[in-house]
Amino acid sequence: MKLDTEYRAVAVTDRPSRLLYYTILIALTVVAADQIAGVVELWKNKGEIARLLDSQATSLEQAGRVEQQLDSLATGVAHLAATGNKHAQGIVSQMQAQGVAIKAPSGSLQQKD
Repeated sequence: MKLDTEYRAVAVTDRPSRLLYYTILIALTVVAADQIAGVVELWKNKGEIARLLDSQATSLEQAGRVEQQLDSLATGVAHLAATGNKHAQGIVSQMQAQGVAIKAPSGSLQQKD
């Protein structure tokens, strides 16, 4: 009978360590699953950010082209104003009143006769 009681004592003391083991195992599994979910979410966000950057690059290129066209128009109007066109002079004065900077017309524009 002595052997039987010793066996039960070992079995009873073994339960808390198994319970602790399973508790830690479950906790680590939950933490690992949460970390994996976070990594997946970050990976999705990275793809979304890359897509947004690509779309912004296209918009910036288009904005640059529009800015060049507007500069060209403003320079042309300033050139016309410098040659004495009254309507162009009115446009230039309105643009200056609104704070629009106009590049000085260069000699590359040729006058049409």
